[in-house]
Amino acid sequence: MSICNLCGSHSFKDFNGRALAMCVDCGSVERTRALKLILDAKGLVRAGMRVMHLAPETGIGRYLKATVGDGYESYDIDPSRYAADLDVRRMDLVTDVEGLPGEAYDLVLHSHVMEHLPCNETAVLYHLHRAIKPTGFHVFCVPIHHGYYESDLGRLTPTEREKRFFQNDHVRRFGREDIERTIGMLFPLAVTDLDQLATADELRDLGIPELAWRGISSHNFFVLGKDDLKLRP
Repeated sequence: MSICNLCGSHSFKDFNGRALAMCVDCGSVERTRALKLILDAKGLVRAGMRVMHLAPETGIGRYLKATVGDGYESYDIDPSRYAADLDVRRMDLVTDVEGLPGEAYDLVLHSHVMEHLPCNETAVLYHLHRAIKPTGFHVFCVPIHHGYYESDLGRLTPTEREKRFFQNDHVRRFGREDIERTIGMLFPLAVTDLDQLATADELRDLGIPELAWRGISSHNFFVLGKDDLKLRP
């Protein structure tokens, strides 16, 4: 029987053309449940930490806030989109990320955010990584498609964005064929294989597709320490 590892629900519904992908109760999707599996297996979430969570998903946000306590900070360009109990603060990563304090967070977390930003995402990733403590972690994933990277910061219509980047509010796509020349020039491309953390039956119960069990995918996460940044003075 399928189960959400964030809220314990057994109720799932179709989402974005994917059968039974979303938890009815907390809204988790495949990558959210994969993230919870990774955070638990690696012991990355503890009481008393300072955590920055961007575009916070409801289920994972509530889990982090309940575990971390007052050190949980969530941010988005439009806080009104989120549940009140997440206490989301406003941040525009395009204009505000440069002002983040250095070495301030134990964990910086974001999932499918970089494809929305109408700016150079390399600079944003650099500043987010700069904000983690020497012992901290930067954990994130992006949608990765077949083919090559493409970006356009011009005045595209929503229809044009949908056609080129697969969603009407995306400004870029990350390609599997050249990921080593985009994100791979910033960080090592190794990800945590989910089938090393759970059995095949457990992963199926979590609704995580087999294509995400190992290797780089839109559902799996880069887990990066401070020294993983390749850009050095």
